[in-house]
Amino acid sequence: MAGVFSAYYDLGINSRTCLNLGYDFIYDYSAKAEIRRGTYDKKLVNGNYMRHGVALGFHYFISKVSFVGQCGFYVFDPLKRYKPLYQRYTVKYNFTDAIGAGIALKAHFGQAELVEWTIGYTLK
Repeated sequence: MAGVFSAYYDLGINSRTCLNLGYDFIYDYSAKAEIRRGTYDKKLVNGNYMRHGVALGFHYFISKVSFVGQCGFYVFDPLKRYKPLYQRYTVKYNFTDAIGAGIALKAHFGQAELVEWTIGYTLK
C-alpha cells in the first residue's frame, strides 16, 4: 500500500492533446513490512519510505474521458526496489472542467507496482 501525491503542468498542443511535466511523491507503507522481514538493511533506509520522481507524458482527451501516459524517473529512492524508470497509464473521467477521478497503473518495464485511485483538481 502506498500514498501518492502528484502535481502536473499540462502544455496544450491542440484541443485534444497535451504534453505534461510533473512531480510524484510516493510514501510506500509496504516498505516497513519488508524492512521488518529483513529484506532491506534498516540502517541504510533510516526510516525513510519516501520516493520522489519527475515524469514526462501525454494527455489525450475524448469528451469527458481522458487518457494519460507517462514515463518517470526517481530522483530519490532509498530502497531501490525497482529500476529508476517507471511508467504510469491512467484513465480519467472529468466531472467538470476542474474536477476528475480515475484509475492508474504504475509499472516498471512490465512489472506492475501500484494501482492508483485518483482524484484531481485542475487549476485554470
